[in-house]
Amino acid sequence: KDTLLEYYNKRAYNSLEYTYTMMMDNKLVSVSLVKAKDVRMFMETKTEGMISNMINDGQFVYMWTSMTGMGQKYDLKDYENKGEAGLQDFEKPTTEVKILGRETVNGYDCVKVEIKVEGEVQYQWISEKYGIAIRVIMDNMQMDVTNILVKDIPDVTFIPPSNINFGGSMFSGLGQLVQVS
Repeated sequence: KDTLLEYYNKRAYNSLEYTYTMMMDNKLVSVSLVKAKDVRMFMETKTEGMISNMINDGQFVYMWTSMTGMGQKYDLKDYENKGEAGLQDFEKPTTEVKILGRETVNGYDCVKVEIKVEGEVQYQWISEKYGIAIRVIMDNMQMDVTNILVKDIPDVTFIPPSNINFGGSMFSGLGQLVQVS
């Protein structure tokens, strides 16, 4: 676990922009543009014509879509990401980590690890250089990172837009929107 934490902590020293794709059952589900700096992250995801956004400012996670002016805000202490295992999972005493070797994935030198979190198993290929998972496989889902650029990401990137109401559900207006169409 300590080795894995060491790799992930390298991300805190990088300012990166990259493409993140998600596939389920070998079919492309979404493509995201990610901008990460220290512990903060901005993600714009395109899924079947809809754009959703996420900002992690280090204290809160903000999520909203292109379809409504509504969004959701979560305190990171209370937010549970059910996707790839991350730092909060590695710190749990029940999490098991096994380093399986080294492989080149998407052109990046990686350490392949098996991670068991609360009975769920996933495989991650983690870049030592950048401190991010280049590939994650769990069940029928595969997530890949490509096109990594080291660049200075402006701090304003991690400030949520003022025209979005983060007090409700980001999906509340979608039912009305679908009925109108």
